[in-house]
Amino acid sequence: MAFDGRASVMTQNRQTVMHEVNELHLKTFGAWVNFHLQKVDRRADDPLNDFRDGTLLIKLAESLLNQPCSLRYNQFPSNDYQRVDNVVIALKFLSPTVQLSDIDPKAIVSGSVKDLLALMWRLIITFQAFRKTDGGQQTCDQSELRRKLLEFVRQRTTPYGLTVVDFGKSFSDGMAFCALVDSICPGLLNYSQLTPSRPYDNMRLAFMAAAEYLQVPPILDPADMCNPDPRKRPDEQCVMAYLLPFVEAMLARAEYLNNNPPNPQASLQPPQPPQPQP
Repeated sequence: MAFDGRASVMTQNRQTVMHEVNELHLKTFGAWVNFHLQKVDRRADDPLNDFRDGTLLIKLAESLLNQPCSLRYNQFPSNDYQRVDNVVIALKFLSPTVQLSDIDPKAIVSGSVKDLLALMWRLIITFQAFRKTDGGQQTCDQSELRRKLLEFVRQRTTPYGLTVVDFGKSFSDGMAFCALVDSICPGLLNYSQLTPSRPYDNMRLAFMAAAEYLQVPPILDPADMCNPDPRKRPDEQCVMAYLLPFVEAMLARAEYLNNNPPNPQASLQPPQPPQPQP
């Protein structure tokens, strides 16, 4: 059989694209993980390696479940047997809340990008996905989750004259992010003065305001979202991971206002707008 150079190049290109996608997922999901690890004074600088011995995964589980792990584990594992045992304990600790039966502990220990991303995504959609609006029920059905989240975003952004049809192009100019924040904290961003021609500035402003006033983890990077090459921008999963906490933020804001009627003499102090990008 003759060597087909074109097929080899195509394979290499696919591998390059997949590597870039995985790197963006690790960056985005890793930021979400670190937001929650703050509660237990820990951090994952390199999620792919930092989760391999199971100890950090147990700490993440303790943060997400808001309770200490009652199962004994090896805090300083020195071999793969102990590392696998720790990961098994972490998954067992999470199992009453998260469906993780298809996650292979050995794959996590071996540093499998695919398996770690699957685990992180499962945690995100379980601990952020419409937990209160569905009466406590949690779902891992991505298509149903996508539908609900898109419906939620549309309800919040339609009054701003926006038409959100997906988690890609609809957010590319940053206006939908800003509208979502402003819909929960009306007047915070001076929305009428924003322009779609400055997507980077819009995203920086929205992400900063959402983090400060709504406690939404700033897991997306405006520079990544504005990459000139659309193929190198965060994909649908990354954008969904960022948007999911807005559901709970809206409910928390409504509960706060219900218990603390607004003072007509007081108002939210808008965040200082970032310097426009040249």
